[in-house]
Amino acid sequence: MENNNAVAIGFQALRSKDFGAARQSFETVLSTGQETPEVWLGLAAACDGLNDRSAQKSAIERALALDPRNIDALIAQGDWHDREGDIKTAGGFYGSALSVAAQSAQAPPELTDGLQRAQAKCQHYATVYENYLRKSLDPIADEIAANTNGAFNRSLDIMFGKRQIFLQQPQKYYFPELPSIQFYDRKHFAWLETIESQTSTIKAELDALIAGAGEFTPYVQQKSDTPRTDHLDMFDNPDWSAFFLWKDGVAVPENAARCPETMAVIEKAPLARIPGHSPSILFSLLRPGSKIPPHTGLINTRLIAHLPLIVPNDCGFRVGNETRSWKEGEAFVFDDTIQHEAWNNSAQNRYVLIFDVETPFMSAAEHNAVRNLFSAINDYA
Repeated sequence: MENNNAVAIGFQALRSKDFGAARQSFETVLSTGQETPEVWLGLAAACDGLNDRSAQKSAIERALALDPRNIDALIAQGDWHDREGDIKTAGGFYGSALSVAAQSAQAPPELTDGLQRAQAKCQHYATVYENYLRKSLDPIADEIAANTNGAFNRSLDIMFGKRQIFLQQPQKYYFPELPSIQFYDRKHFAWLETIESQTSTIKAELDALIAGAGEFTPYVQQKSDTPRTDHLDMFDNPDWSAFFLWKDGVAVPENAARCPETMAVIEKAPLARIPGHSPSILFSLLRPGSKIPPHTGLINTRLIAHLPLIVPNDCGFRVGNETRSWKEGEAFVFDDTIQHEAWNNSAQNRYVLIFDVETPFMSAAEHNAVRNLFSAINDYA
């Protein structure tokens, strides 16, 4: 009972800023063998008020020895090192306090201010660290820009939490050791300029389809002989529709016949030919106010090419960390097995020509092996 009174007297003295009396009360309690994190932290606070930094640190360390996950003690240790200018060590203790609090069902309300301070300090330290590392690389900045194709700078963004790691996640078939690239460099696809040069011709055929009420059907359709597994509300949704010239590796003759110039141009690209899956060649329609939710494609041995044809403002497309606005007549190639999404926030329809192409990072023999594999899959009864 006397010890409890001494503890209460100690904390009352702290509140009154009578740090000498507070220290005496806590040391009296500790001399009787009543060691708790609360008492040691009280003593640490008293020593802080008396500017006895060494004794303060020892008291905090004793509190942590008794309870290494004590949030108050972790914050106190972070504060101590922060005042010493040792932000690397301080960040470790602040980070541990935040981690323990995140794992707790509910942090005590009295720790709210301390946790907010710890969070702010960690964010500040992260900025200081990032600025330090980036500045240290200034002497070789030109070399990095000229020789790493932006990949090194993207690695820094990932390191500093400004980008996420998005990997290939094909839903059906994964070919190992292919690069996981969101938007590909044009240098891999010399034929892109040929496709782009015929934009006006292709758009004229699209315009004729639109004027002639060409039948655009939902891009993703539920098959009657398969269970419905859609959890993104994409099946049979007319907001994302298509006019297929080829679909899942099979020509749609009546549609292709209406777009002969488009077909002639697209045949100049190395179309991915995977039985039952590729190529698909289509005019893609995204209606006003619509969004294609984040999703991934089926097979990573093919890539997807887009040729934007009619693109109003307020339309966008994201693959992994990278977001782009379509520009009419400027084609690009991306990996659809990396999470991607699209949106049309305008009041007009958006139209893009889409087609599947082979990845240039596989040999002809490897592509042929995949074709034979899927032929066998399709033939399996």
